[in-house]
Amino acid sequence: MSLRFGHLVLSGDAGPWRRLGLNELVSQHSGVEWVHTANGSLTWASDREGLGWVFHDDDAVAAYDITIDSIPARVVASPPVREAVTLPDLPRIDHVVVFTDSLERTTNAVAEATGHEVRRVRETADVRQGFHRVGPGGVIIEVVERADVTSVSLWGLVVTVADLDAMVEAADGAIGSPRDAVQPGRRIATVRGAAGLGVAVAFMSPEPA
Repeated sequence: MSLRFGHLVLSGDAGPWRRLGLNELVSQHSGVEWVHTANGSLTWASDREGLGWVFHDDDAVAAYDITIDSIPARVVASPPVREAVTLPDLPRIDHVVVFTDSLERTTNAVAEATGHEVRRVRETADVRQGFHRVGPGGVIIEVVERADVTSVSLWGLVVTVADLDAMVEAADGAIGSPRDAVQPGRRIATVRGAAGLGVAVAFMSPEPA
């Protein structure tokens, strides 16, 4: 079995995201707000706390639930109906971050659940990171082991935008100043907690040409 990344479910509503300058990307389907990116989508649930994820299984005939190292996930047989988006330089979900107390346990669980093995492990004095790409050109699941983490959780996401500086300027102080990212040639800027997204979010510049 091989799953594809579908979408993330966030708490609250799209209002704070609109105020970050993404208003033109927000659409509605059956009364539910969505932001469609080039490789996945975001949606919101007012009764939800934290972050949830949904995967696609082309072979499934009905939706079903799984757990990935105790993190609940939903798998659907087909993607939700979506309107065509023709905006240039459409954002991409670069990666989703999972915090864990055991890199090996969680990366093994991700591989078993999705069918996508860990592709790279990065180790520093403070953290260990494993990276899974969920399908060709798909979202990266970044698993992060830190000494101060005692359980596993779906923590946050990073979105790639075409013009990071313009994104930061349009946010009017809601996004911190861009800094060099771990990825060579790229920069990253973190959304401040006061923006009210309810989950850790950062925006990143594209990969260098």
